[in-house]
Amino acid sequence: MDKAMTEKEWLLILKAVFENDSRFNNDFVASFDFVPSCEYAFSVALSEREQSYLRIRYAECRSMRAIAYKDDLSVERVRQILMAALDKLRSPDVAPILLYGVRGYANHRASDAAQIAAQTTAEKCLREYTISFKSPAEYANNANLYRLPLSELGLSNRSKHALFGVGCSDVGDVLTLGKDRLVKLRNIGEKSYNEICDAIEKLGIDVHYIRPKETTYEQVSEKENGAGASYLGCTT
Repeated sequence: MDKAMTEKEWLLILKAVFENDSRFNNDFVASFDFVPSCEYAFSVALSEREQSYLRIRYAECRSMRAIAYKDDLSVERVRQILMAALDKLRSPDVAPILLYGVRGYANHRASDAAQIAAQTTAEKCLREYTISFKSPAEYANNANLYRLPLSELGLSNRSKHALFGVGCSDVGDVLTLGKDRLVKLRNIGEKSYNEICDAIEKLGIDVHYIRPKETTYEQVSEKENGAGASYLGCTT
């Protein structure tokens, strides 16, 4: 593009891009890196002609007829180019950069990735525990058990504090940890590990996700920490 555009000019273009998008409204606050982020998004998403046409049409508020006359094109062809450019800027990979800035977009992606990973793990855990349910009533009963607070399991303070320390508040949170993380929790030794597994198993929930059948604490901890390694006192 010929010269750097001002924040006001970029906002005029974004008004066209996000015309029917609730994320861009009267309360919109431009990010601290708004202008360079817009420049970056345009450079990677649009051709030089598309960038130029958007600038002329929306930032300079000139007509499509003026653009068509300049490049000896039909007005319809100019409209098609503008619409295609706007669609590119509305894509999931570009729109967040315009709305949140490059750094804000990176933070959103990191947050989304963490949420997706946590949700995927939880769903996998629930599938493994509910696959053998024989009726909707049985499933509902187990679903309620997943939400049972840890304070109602009768665990020792050592076990509760170790679980609370990693954000666990109910049975479902513990199952979501899985055996790999559970055996690595600080202050969780063999006694606490078995106490937690036994307490959940007494609820009628299969605990193979955190304590595989026919597997001892020593076998699990050795597998996760290396053969012969001492697990006690290991921190995450």
